[in-house]
Amino acid sequence: MAHGCPPLSPTECRPTTLEGLAKERVPLEALGAAAETRTGDAGAGARRLNPRLLRSVVAAAGGAKVGPDGAAAAPTKRELLSFTLNFTMEEAEARAQAAALLDRFGSFGALLAAPFRRLQGHLRSQDAAALLKAVSLLAAQTAREPVEDRPVIDCYEAVIAYLRTTMRHEPCELVRLLLLDVRNKLVADEIHSRGTIDHCSLYPREVIRRAIEMDAGALIVVHNHPSGDPRPSAEDTRLTNVLRETLTQIGVSLHDHIIVGQSDCFSYRENQLLDATP
Repeated sequence: MAHGCPPLSPTECRPTTLEGLAKERVPLEALGAAAETRTGDAGAGARRLNPRLLRSVVAAAGGAKVGPDGAAAAPTKRELLSFTLNFTMEEAEARAQAAALLDRFGSFGALLAAPFRRLQGHLRSQDAAALLKAVSLLAAQTAREPVEDRPVIDCYEAVIAYLRTTMRHEPCELVRLLLLDVRNKLVADEIHSRGTIDHCSLYPREVIRRAIEMDAGALIVVHNHPSGDPRPSAEDTRLTNVLRETLTQIGVSLHDHIIVGQSDCFSYRENQLLDATP
């Protein structure tokens, strides 16, 4: 990124748009000027970003120090959400919406996991709802990256982190299939079924069909408990045993059945509830 204004002193280089923020070594004093004079591509729908929050976000993200005392207070959850929404609405409205959303959903995770239409209804803005869903997808993709190119059994902590990121705030139960090849690398990550707040169906026949279609050598079944308690029910265990025995007949290994709760996960494998070799 060598185009535009090179890194100069604060008085020599004050970008008039946020384009300059993408470069390295842009003076932090210039961030306020960038926010205050931001006009957008053609002036229509432009938003004025809070310069103090802009400095605080950049400093917190990069470890930089700003302000007369040489330090910047880290932005709060509400300020971060307000700053994000400010890209799609005026600052006063963004502050009010951030407060209302956090009060309504209780946490960032629950907010970002909410369906698009529900977010749009609360925000009364398609752009704002789309922006929050984009943030959610970025978080999920970031958590997924360590899982994609390595054998799943070699990065189990990353697998758990990915599943917690994508499933622990789901309002209803869903069943997910992680299909693996013979080297235990991920070849497919699919939602098998969606259910209600306390029930979701697992269809062994459909699981077997997908395993055959994907030429899978093994799979991991995952589902969530919206109640927050990851401990398995008797029905969870019964279906796990049925699925394991059925998969054995076609030469596919059930590596694990993981239940995702609010703050923890339950692994059938780790709790020695699956045979070491099916």
